[in-house]
Amino acid sequence: MSRSALQNIIESIPKSAPLMEIGPLTNPFLQKDKFNVYYADVRTTEELCAFYNYDPNINVHEIAKIDIVTGLYDTYTQAILNANLGFDKFDAVFSSHVIEHTYDFIRHLQEINDVLKDNALYLLCVPDKRYTFDYFRAVTPFRDAYDIYSGGKLSRLRGDFILNSTSNNYPEKALFPITRILDLKVFEDDFHDAHYWVFTDVSFLEIIRDCLRFGLISFGVSEFFPRIQGIEFQIVLKKLSNTDVVSTEVWKIQRIIDGLNGADIVYKKIAQKLREFIYINRYSPLYIYGGGYHAAIVYEALRYLQSVNVCAIIVSDDFEKRCDFTNNIAVKHLSEIDDYCAIVIAVNPNAIEEVRSNILKRGFNDAVLCDLQEIFSKIQEE
Repeated sequence: MSRSALQNIIESIPKSAPLMEIGPLTNPFLQKDKFNVYYADVRTTEELCAFYNYDPNINVHEIAKIDIVTGLYDTYTQAILNANLGFDKFDAVFSSHVIEHTYDFIRHLQEINDVLKDNALYLLCVPDKRYTFDYFRAVTPFRDAYDIYSGGKLSRLRGDFILNSTSNNYPEKALFPITRILDLKVFEDDFHDAHYWVFTDVSFLEIIRDCLRFGLISFGVSEFFPRIQGIEFQIVLKKLSNTDVVSTEVWKIQRIIDGLNGADIVYKKIAQKLREFIYINRYSPLYIYGGGYHAAIVYEALRYLQSVNVCAIIVSDDFEKRCDFTNNIAVKHLSEIDDYCAIVIAVNPNAIEEVRSNILKRGFNDAVLCDLQEIFSKIQEE
């Protein structure tokens, strides 16, 4: 896959700005004759040469000289300070097929964040497991990343790599490695070249999204380039200087995920129906409350209504099973068409004054009865 887009982003940064590339080995993306770049690796140059001395695919004489040895220290910040560069912050960091090897996914991102200037970039090329020897492995969920971050052992992820990876990057030609007979001690062996973390483009974005939701990282997604050909996707993370924008960044990532999953079109249709409903009925702003399946759909669709003065819409499909009143708002089903619940939530007329009072207390102008039956019915028909 071409890296021209990443190249253009890097070239937009001032030539004198300090950059860092992690794990350049024999093929640095950022060349020293073009950029003010410093190379980082867990090993020294000499250790790399010794490690790859018997690898027929690596010419040890072409291994780049390492400026920052991260394996000697607990954090990137410590490694950079001990490299005596005269500074400890970079305008951009680049890594290619590195993050899947890191012991701690979340802590790695935190450490890179620490060595970036405000609004600086972390550019990554990441292998998509569907096109590599990780083909038969399950993607890494957020819970695994958090488990390691909170002190869990890597043995399970290491064992999965050994048990379930294939012998090459052509999984369509490989069989599941069921014939591999192993000793349990492989789960405890310590080596650097395992793919601990397994991603598709969507699963990587989901982990970034959830790390943001839990306040574990301070990165937004500046650019995303899904895998088109080759084995990798590319992502540009931007250090957030203002934590107040985290919720906006989460929705932005979710929009990218929806697009990759093909859900974007459905939400846009619903959003358009909602927009028409709001304008025709002049119901704006609206008070938001709801739960259940259809509530989730409307909440997703609301992301496309940012230009409309909508504070919320009341929707639900399962309040009858749970309760009659929620937050002093009475809700009920109005109709069902076949097995499809064409949901509409209504504010109980007997409680309308109480609801209006609650809404006014929250700073809204009015309370309205919002019937979404027609909207959901039209979406269903289409």
